[in-house]
Amino acid sequence: MGASSEPNQDGSDEQQKRSEIYTYEAPWHIYAMNWSVRRDKKYRLAIASLLEQYPNRVEIVQLDDSNGEIRSDPNLSFEHPYPPTKTIFIPDKECQKPDLLATSSDFLRVWRINDDQPRVELKSLLNGNKNSEFCGPLTSFDWNEAEPRRIGTSSIDTTCTIWDIEKETVDTQLIAHDKEVYDIAWGGVGVFASVSADGSVRVFDLRDKEHSTIIYESSEPDTPLVRLGWNKQDPRYMATIIMDSAKVVVLDIRFPTLPVVELQRHHASVNAVAWAPHSSCHICTAGDDSQALIWDLSSMGQAVEGGLDPILAYTAGAEIEQLQWSSSQPDWVAIAFSSKLQILRVFVEEVCSNGLLCFIVYMISCIMVFMNSDKLLWDTTIMIDGLAASVIIVSSDIAKLPSLPFLTSLVFLSTGVGYVGSSRTGFMELAAFNFVTTNIINSASSVIAPGNCG
Repeated sequence: MGASSEPNQDGSDEQQKRSEIYTYEAPWHIYAMNWSVRRDKKYRLAIASLLEQYPNRVEIVQLDDSNGEIRSDPNLSFEHPYPPTKTIFIPDKECQKPDLLATSSDFLRVWRINDDQPRVELKSLLNGNKNSEFCGPLTSFDWNEAEPRRIGTSSIDTTCTIWDIEKETVDTQLIAHDKEVYDIAWGGVGVFASVSADGSVRVFDLRDKEHSTIIYESSEPDTPLVRLGWNKQDPRYMATIIMDSAKVVVLDIRFPTLPVVELQRHHASVNAVAWAPHSSCHICTAGDDSQALIWDLSSMGQAVEGGLDPILAYTAGAEIEQLQWSSSQPDWVAIAFSSKLQILRVFVEEVCSNGLLCFIVYMISCIMVFMNSDKLLWDTTIMIDGLAASVIIVSSDIAKLPSLPFLTSLVFLSTGVGYVGSSRTGFMELAAFNFVTTNIINSASSVIAPGNCG
C-alpha cells in the first residue's frame, strides 16, 4: 500500500512536499512504531497494528526522499501474535551486526531481516517465566545502546527482566515495583529505570541488584506513571508521563522527588515523550489533543511566569498515540495517529559551530599580536579574540569539546601571554579586560547555547 506527502489545504501536493511532511496510511490502526538507526537504511521504520484479535501485523516501511513516497514491502510485512506493545530496531548505526527487530507482547521476540531475499524470520522467542509456557504480558522494553546484547523488559507481573539476546538467557529478573511495571529505559551500561502503577520512578544498578533508588513518586497516591524517557545526551535528566494527565514531569536524578520542570501546555492526556537525540535540552511530547509539541528546556530551573511554552507545535488529524525522534536523522520526528504514520521535518534552532576552526582563528589573532604592535591591529585582535572565545564556549557542549571552564581558561591564558608579551598592555588592564569579557561571554553562552542544561 502506497503513501505520499499529504496535500495542504489548497490542494497543492508540491507545496506540501517542500514543507516535508510525509504520510503513510496503513490498513489498520497503528500503535507501536520505531525508527531504524542503520546508516544504510535511512528513513526506515517499523509499524505495528492494534487489533482486538490474536493475529496482528508488523510492517517495515521506508521513505523514498527522491519522490516523497513512503512504501511498504509486502515481503517485509509479517503476522504477529497479539498487538505489539513496542518495536525497536537493533541500535547498530555502523551495520556491524545482523539486521534485527525486537517486539514485545506476550513474549519478547527478536526477528531477523534478510535483505538478500527480502523476508523477516523469527530468530528468538524469549519467555522469562520458566515455570509456565505463559507469562504476564510485557508492557514495554528497551534495547541497551551501549551493550546491544542486552534488552530489558517490563511486565504487569511487577518484574523487570534483563535478557542476553545473544545467549538467549535471562541475566537478571527483579521484582521492580509493588504493582504493574509500565515502562523501562536504559541510562547507560548496567543502569536502567522503570515506572509503574505504584506511581514511582525507580533507578536500578545491576551491580547492586538488592537496592533501587526512588527518583520520583506521584503526588497523589496510586496514580500510575505510564511512560519514561531518559535523556541520552545528558543522563541527569529523565521525563515521565502520569496516566490520564496533560502534563509531563521532567526530573533531575541528582535531586530525587522534586520535578525540575512540569510541561503543561497539552489540553488532554499525554501519550508519548521523546528526547532529542542530538541536543540535551530539547524534548517532544504528544497526546490526545492531537498535538506534538517541542520544548526547549535550556531555561528549566529558572522561574518562568505562567510556565514554560513549547517552541514548536504540530496538530495532527487525530489523537497521537506514538512518537519517535530519529537518532540517525535527527531532523525527523515520526508520529502515529489512527491508521496514519506521519514523519515531520523539524527545525530546532541550534548553535552549531566548529570549535576547532574557531580556536585556529583565535590562535592566528594571537600571532598577529606578536608580529605587529600597531594600535589598530591591537583593537581588531581583541575583538577577534572575544568573538572566537564566545563561539568556542557556546560550541563546547555541542561539539563535545573540553569543558567550558577549561576552554575559558585556555583562551584567556593565551590572550594574556600575547598581550603581555607584546609589552603594550599592563597586567591590571589585562585583568580588567578578562574579568569583564569572561562574564559577558559566560552570560551570553548560558542564554544561547541550547546544549547546556545544567
